[in-house]
Amino acid sequence: MGTGLWNEMVFGGLLKTRRQFVNIGLAPTRFSGIEATQRETYATLADFVKSTGFADGECLEICAGLGSGIAILDSAAPWKIVGADASLLATNRAKARGVNVRRARLEALPFADRQFTNVVGVESVIVLDDPKPCLIEIARVLRPGGALSIAEFRKCSIQKAEKCIGSLANEAGLELKIFEDVTARALASVLETVPERQALIDAIPLPARRAARDMAGLPGTVRYQEWLTGKRCYYLARLEKPAE
Repeated sequence: MGTGLWNEMVFGGLLKTRRQFVNIGLAPTRFSGIEATQRETYATLADFVKSTGFADGECLEICAGLGSGIAILDSAAPWKIVGADASLLATNRAKARGVNVRRARLEALPFADRQFTNVVGVESVIVLDDPKPCLIEIARVLRPGGALSIAEFRKCSIQKAEKCIGSLANEAGLELKIFEDVTARALASVLETVPERQALIDAIPLPARRAARDMAGLPGTVRYQEWLTGKRCYYLARLEKPAE
């Protein structure tokens, strides 16, 4: 789960521009207005969970940031949602808004064994320096038969992405049950949201803007070109804990 000065600057930029999300987004979208495609990612992930498993009981959102996606997730299904994020700025802001996001690192979650039916994450596993211990910890807090459902990208072909996430799942005692390619929708969002992402970059301190531009995939960056040429992919995946 992201930590340190870099993440605090990103969340600071979000707050300064009154933005809520850092995810790439998916298009077309059922929402309107600012950050519509970013909100769509959460709604799409909720639909994915409902179509592939049980969207009830307790649910944990990992890398929940400012907690802005929790309202979308919460309205989509009869589950009880709590968030976790390593950022002090993000979790303090979420609490001030009355959103239940606890400050915690993914490799040391402050939750009981087998507490959650679902764990969900938007662009979460991809940001981890060492995914294996984090996924093992997620498996610990999942009930047997429960699942981690994620929406995220990788810098590779969709075939390699499926193989990679499947391998990570196996190492953590999970099983990749469903994998869905939504790269075309992510690319459409990248192309549609350039002005929104540029506004966020402009609010980040100048020394960090070059790296932030690439992270945001703005025109002229390597990452933007990778999206255009198919060297990046985006997918939904369900990683299930075996039932006993």
